Amino acid sequence: MDSVNEYNLRSSYEDSYGHYTTGCKLVERGESELAIEEFKKVLSINSTHSPSYFMLGNIYFEKGELELALDAYLKAIEFNPQEVTARINLGNLFLNQGKLEEAIEKYLEAIDLEPENPNTHNSLARAFTSIENIEGAIEEYQKTIELDPSYVEAFYNLGNIFFDQGMLDFALDNYQRALELAPEDPFILNSLGSVYLAQGILDKAGTSYSRALELNPAFPNGHYNLGLVYFQQGIINDAITEFEKALEVNPRDYVVRNNLGYAYYKLGDYDKALNEYETAIEISPDFVEAHNNLGHLYGAMGKWNLAVSEANKALELNPYIVSAYRNLGLAYMAFGIFDQAIEEFKKALEIDDTYAKANFHLGEVYIKLGKVQEAIENFEIYLSLDPEGEFVELAKNYLQKLRK
Repeated sequence: MDSVNEYNLRSSYEDSYGHYTTGCKLVERGESELAIEEFKKVLSINSTHSPSYFMLGNIYFEKGELELALDAYLKAIEFNPQEVTARINLGNLFLNQGKLEEAIEKYLEAIDLEPENPNTHNSLARAFTSIENIEGAIEEYQKTIELDPSYVEAFYNLGNIFFDQGMLDFALDNYQRALELAPEDPFILNSLGSVYLAQGILDKAGTSYSRALELNPAFPNGHYNLGLVYFQQGIINDAITEFEKALEVNPRDYVVRNNLGYAYYKLGDYDKALNEYETAIEISPDFVEAHNNLGHLYGAMGKWNLAVSEANKALELNPYIVSAYRNLGLAYMAFGIFDQAIEEFKKALEIDDTYAKANFHLGEVYIKLGKVQEAIENFEIYLSLDPEGEFVELAKNYLQKLRK
């Protein structure tokens, strides 16, 4: 009898092992439904087989069947309390659901069991980022890199944190280290381009964005970002081409439409600019930048009543947009209501006392009012704040005449 029991036990073990290995091979081949059947066969033989629950959890997670994944991971942990990866994946599941505290709890449990696992520290850093514990996130990403100096995602995400914090040199360093490890990753190249763009290093920004598009022509925002570079370089027609390519991918991207409108405005094609601004607002009625730009366009077209209307809409959405106050001031200048124009320009300066254009326009208003000294003071302030601005020559000419 003992020999029979021993045979049955060995036979059950062999059957269980066979179903498990078959299930794993099916997972590798992407045949998840057949794999599920094999793992369930294992559990019908051995209902406490933690690895099968773990594999089922992974399959269900990938399929988006999160409740089934949750149940499977919990059973994997129940039958193997030392199971680390199931805790990490369970944390990832909670993170995807926005259950941040539960995610952090699972990551910390995993770290207690296996403190030298870089994957856990990386996942914990992601969770800390989500709850805006930036200091904790940086610390965990640095710990990840300490444990695994080739961990590309940690360098990349550190770069993202530093970029969002405006710490561009630190962001650049981490993106460059990530790129050394993954030189053909379009996401890293795109982020590197964004740092260069923010630093005003336009040639390098363009090179990075172009390379990202070479690697993935459908890369999200790739054409838009390259368009921004061309725009800042003054290559407006190329910027328009890139913005239009971006809109082929997503015609309802109102941010791209707004920038395309501004590019047309810079070329003096007011009708096309008007169409893009109006389309952006149609897609997103509360998009403040489009209202503000539309107001400026109406001013350039001499449609001052419409300019006032759009500037006021922009300020209803965001009362701190200095250029909207400028647009109002220009409209009141056109109407000959100079006191109101002065008030609007001064409102802009109350928000940002370095907004040089407001000083320039104040100088113009004071000329019309015959207030020579006030005009001189404002033109001088303009030149000191923006010595290479678009109105420099005009300001110098005004000063020359006023000082005679």
